[in-house]
Amino acid sequence: MKNLKDLTEQEILNLSKEEIDKMIKFRMAEEGIKFIDYPENPEYHEVQKPTTKAYFCHLLGQKLSFTDMEELNNVIDVLNNCKSLCTIDSNYDLPEGHKNFIKARVENANWSSDAPDTITPIIAYAHNEFLQIKELLKENAKNKTEFNAKVKEYDAAINDAQWIKDEVMERINEVVSKYDKLNTYIYRFNNEYLPLADNNEDIAMNFLDKAYSLNKEQKEYVLANYKNS
Repeated sequence: MKNLKDLTEQEILNLSKEEIDKMIKFRMAEEGIKFIDYPENPEYHEVQKPTTKAYFCHLLGQKLSFTDMEELNNVIDVLNNCKSLCTIDSNYDLPEGHKNFIKARVENANWSSDAPDTITPIIAYAHNEFLQIKELLKENAKNKTEFNAKVKEYDAAINDAQWIKDEVMERINEVVSKYDKLNTYIYRFNNEYLPLADNNEDIAMNFLDKAYSLNKEQKEYVLANYKNS
């Protein structure tokens, strides 16, 4: 395979995308840079949503959850019907051993089912469901870690090859830009300056040169190719 520096400008202009890619790969092979494809996205286990309904509440300073609302209401009824349920407070002005006193029996306690802000329905996993899901999540995390490692290796290979791509594309873009400019000169010469000069090449070229300051090579190219454009 020809090296880019050995190609003529016309050969460079005629390069297809496939040929450019092959040329870049050839240079990568010369430099010993790995060919690494972007890794396929891993398959992750689908994690089902929880379906078990529970009721979260505060009772006697404890955070408790029940899966049976009727049982929770029974606990609340028991607490509400306790005759001796009371609040113990302390007065630190009293002597040691005499500080505590019964403040009052608890009335209209905030654990009542009539207080919606103290009993919160939630959806949770049953214990056996959670154990299964925990394993699925562990496998998903492992797959993600392996995928990220492959992406990192791929990115490193891309970075290693970037200077080669830049080198190849810089030369190709240089040639393409050159001939884009020359074709613009030909278009101006054909469609604007020749008609103004009554098809006199010398006068038309003089107009074009004054406008764009052409060098010798550019003038020769325009005169050699304008009739074929």
